[in-house]
Amino acid sequence: MKSKRVLSEPERITLQQLALNHPHRDVRTRGTGLLMLTRGLKPRQIAVETGCSVRVIYNWVHTWHDFGIAGLLGGHAGGRYPAMTSEMIATAVEIACSESLTLSR
Repeated sequence: MKSKRVLSEPERITLQQLALNHPHRDVRTRGTGLLMLTRGLKPRQIAVETGCSVRVIYNWVHTWHDFGIAGLLGGHAGGRYPAMTSEMIATAVEIACSESLTLSR
């Protein structure tokens, strides 16, 4: 696969802004990886720098070519799983509402 690709000025600015300002770290990493690729770094080097596999880097490139910026923004499934189930939260709310929770009893 041809790694180095020339970006238009709007594409370069868009990827820079994505890499710097997106609220989700995984999306920022995608933008950074693609910018590194356009600067001539090899996918293996980018994988080491970003902590991703080489296959993931190639997936980013294919997604960028096929769908543009919209493809990079999709697929965010990050985030931590909830520490408490909805039943646990409901029970805690019920207890908090039913009795006084002050230190003096």
